Amino acid sequence: MSEAVGVFDRAVGLDPSNPDVYLHRGQVHLVMENLDMAIMDFQKSLSINDSTAIAHIHKNFSELRKALSQQDFDKAEKITLSFQDILNRFPSCADGYAFYGQALLDMKKFEEADDCFKKAIQLEPNNPNSYVHRGILRLSWKEDFEGGYKFIKKGIEIDGHSSFAYQALGTLEFQKGLIDSAIDLLEKAVDYSTSETEMIHLYSILLAAQVQHKVAARLGVSMPSLI
Repeated sequence: MSEAVGVFDRAVGLDPSNPDVYLHRGQVHLVMENLDMAIMDFQKSLSINDSTAIAHIHKNFSELRKALSQQDFDKAEKITLSFQDILNRFPSCADGYAFYGQALLDMKKFEEADDCFKKAIQLEPNNPNSYVHRGILRLSWKEDFEGGYKFIKKGIEIDGHSSFAYQALGTLEFQKGLIDSAIDLLEKAVDYSTSETEMIHLYSILLAAQVQHKVAARLGVSMPSLI
């Protein structure tokens, strides 16, 4: 991922007035959890072109992640509410509803989050991530394993190479005690990861599942309910 940042650094040097360069570099910083750098890049992109919906959305989401990491819940609440202003301006942006849904899920506003994911699916029915997010929501909100499984499987049907979907389904299988299936799905998630940061994160989950499985088998005890 640092190599990708380097590429965009060079692109900024070649074309410093191109808002897309800052937008894409900001997206890389967001994935890497470099939130301050991400916010700066999204702000720079918007200072050049204020009409890009995804730049507004990613800036807001980065600011929310930062506020939550600092446990500044009052600020997080204000940022969450400001998503609505963005959606009023860009009502047909599916990513806007998807990110707003994630923000609401982080704030444990489950019913509102579900409405956002439904709207994202309505606007962009072939995006697997919104189905997966809705499946995760069903698990967090109502412990609805059947409903969660249905939505996550739908995500995999749409994109058979979605590491996010395989991670979610692997975690669900682990919770149900289907350990061999869970490990197989988590291995697929690692195989389909698209960045070094994502691969490291997924591999740590896979390794934890494998270790817990071996320890539980050796001691003859039940597996914990969560990875």
